[in-house]
Amino acid sequence: MTAQRIAPEAYPALADALAVIYWRRQHLQRFLQAELASAPQLLAGIDWLGQPKRVSAGQLVDRLIASEHRLREVTVGLMVTVSGFDDFSHLLREEDGPAKAAEARAAVARVRRFTARHAELIAEREAAARQRVAATAAAATHRELAVQLSALRQRLWALEGEQDAHRRGLQLERFLFDLFRLFDLEPRGPFVLSGEQIDGAFSFDTDDYLLEARWRRQQAAPADLAVFERKVSTKTHKTSGLFVSMHGFTKAAVGKFTGVGTCLLLADGSDLVAVVEGRIDLGELLTRKRRHAAETGCPLLTATRILTYSTTGYAP
Repeated sequence: MTAQRIAPEAYPALADALAVIYWRRQHLQRFLQAELASAPQLLAGIDWLGQPKRVSAGQLVDRLIASEHRLREVTVGLMVTVSGFDDFSHLLREEDGPAKAAEARAAVARVRRFTARHAELIAEREAAARQRVAATAAAATHRELAVQLSALRQRLWALEGEQDAHRRGLQLERFLFDLFRLFDLEPRGPFVLSGEQIDGAFSFDTDDYLLEARWRRQQAAPADLAVFERKVSTKTHKTSGLFVSMHGFTKAAVGKFTGVGTCLLLADGSDLVAVVEGRIDLGELLTRKRRHAAETGCPLLTATRILTYSTTGYAP
């Protein structure tokens, strides 16, 4: 916008419009104080209440002309605002109101002739500014996410060395709670329901999930999945289950629950590692697992296979 010169004839049109868009001088003064808040020096020393509006408006426009190289954006902004006036009901309340409103409407129309190209440039500048703000906010969010993932990553590595299986399981539940909360999945902690121990729950999209978390040295077997599936199947039809087994699942377990319409999704330790290392978003991981289960009937799709496909094009 700053590269666009203001047409010389635009200045007298602006002065004429400023003199008539308000009848009362104090109203014009208040309007300009608000509109030119970024450059109050333009208004300093002008006797807004003691001399005719045309004189005051002319003095202001003379200052705008003298400072065009520095205040071109301020001038164009004022012109665009004035050209946008379309309600002159305040003038209709004055003596000889219709004539005053007609004069103001005609003066604004003359200003509008000069502002079309500048208004477009202002809109482009504002859109670019919004994009910069959005990009800055996104970058800040990304940095904060990276910090949080780094802390979770350190916790996960520390759990590798925990020898007490019970403590390791409890800490895994807390880790998953914090991980799901980071990705806005509305996690709930462990709870007991009708004698059933539930490791946790969370919401994803419009569905609710129960959580089973295991960090045992053995892979999860068919019987482990069967127990959890019975817990999930007794809930509402929109309830699914996510079974996290850090050491994975036996082939028999995956095979037994493939092609039978299970309500379970399966995740292993490599999935969590990929998420905390920032290689895949948790929401994307769950979406891909759910889609894979719907298309193939298999409840297990690891992040490793997803990422391998994304780099090689080989379908998992």
